[in-house]
Formats: sequence, C-alpha cells, structure tokens
Amino acid sequence: MDYSRLGASTVDPQADEVPGSLPRKSPPQATGRNNNEENKTLTMLHWNAEDISRKKLALANRLKKEDIDVVCIQESHLTPHPKHGRRFTMKG
Repeated sequence: MDYSRLGASTVDPQADEVPGSLPRKSPPQATGRNNNEENKTLTMLHWNAEDISRKKLALANRLKKEDIDVVCIQESHLTPHPKHGRRFTMKG
C-alpha cells in the first residue's frame, strides 16, 4: 500500500540514524534558567507502606524531615475507611 498520499514516508531500517536527529552529549538546558541559580536535587521516595492508615503521621514527618519532592506509595493492604472508602488523602 502507498502511504505517501497520507504524508508518510518510508525509513530505511538499516539507516545509521533517524532522519532529522541531531547527536547530543547531554539534554538541552531548560529555558529561562539563570546560570547563577543554585541547582536543587529532586528528592524522590518509593515506599511499600503495608497499611498506610496506621503510618500517616510517620509518613508526614519523614516527608518534611527529608524534604521529599515526589513520593510513590505502593499499598496493597488499604482497608476501607468508614467515611472515605479506599481513598487515601493527606494534607501538605
């Protein structure tokens, strides 16, 4: 089938590089960034909570103490809350 009428073009699967690609040694700098700004590390936490309902205060304290930016919580023992069901919420 000829897909050229739809704007598609064939690419040689044995080609050395993708058409239009530019070799790069590192990602481009973000726009609007001042070189004098201090770089801040993004701090992430992955946690297998095992019944987070009982550990909410401990989690809040750890997030604040360690200045965590992103947290991924794995929970397989969440028991339904009488008011919220299986939804877990936390301020902060």
